[in-house]
Amino acid sequence: AQHAAEACRWHVPRAHIINGCVAEGLLAEVFSNEGIGTLIYANKYQQIRPAKKRDISILLQMTRGSVANDELMKRTRAAIEKNIDDYFIFEIDHHPIGCVALHAYPAQQKGELAFLYVNPSHENQGIGVKLIQFVEDQALAAGLNSLFLLSTQAFAYFHTKAAYQEGRPEDLPEERLKKYIKTGRNSRILTKSLR
Repeated sequence: AQHAAEACRWHVPRAHIINGCVAEGLLAEVFSNEGIGTLIYANKYQQIRPAKKRDISILLQMTRGSVANDELMKRTRAAIEKNIDDYFIFEIDHHPIGCVALHAYPAQQKGELAFLYVNPSHENQGIGVKLIQFVEDQALAAGLNSLFLLSTQAFAYFHTKAAYQEGRPEDLPEERLKKYIKTGRNSRILTKSLR
């Protein structure tokens, strides 16, 4: 491990430590995103970055199953493109595996945490919580005092993992309340004070 860390200090971007006793360990390390060894890296291996227009197809493809299962509200390519600055992608080694959006309502000093998705192959690794924390940090930096979200199936997750509380329709900005009523999805409202 010391030699791997030293290599990174000398501008080697990554060093892999692999147990030589594991059958086909080198192949498993090289031909998978996660590998089986220990990775020591000097660059951004995991990152949350702003989405760009070229990512819209990836966002739609990545979340297609969750939209079909009514876990996420369907969004059109045009709707995402119109608000592309609101969307963020979680990458591991430049492979998108999650996303989230922050829709700000500055006049009310509120924001909506939306479009939270993590690829099922990466569930239970804390990525969802990292995306939630990222949105909360972005909201604070933008001067927002609270966040809200709408969920049909993940109420318990947001309540237990991120301390969101049950909200009421009156907690939504008027513009968002109209959309909420129009969709008829029967989503539960959750809110969180940031200050």
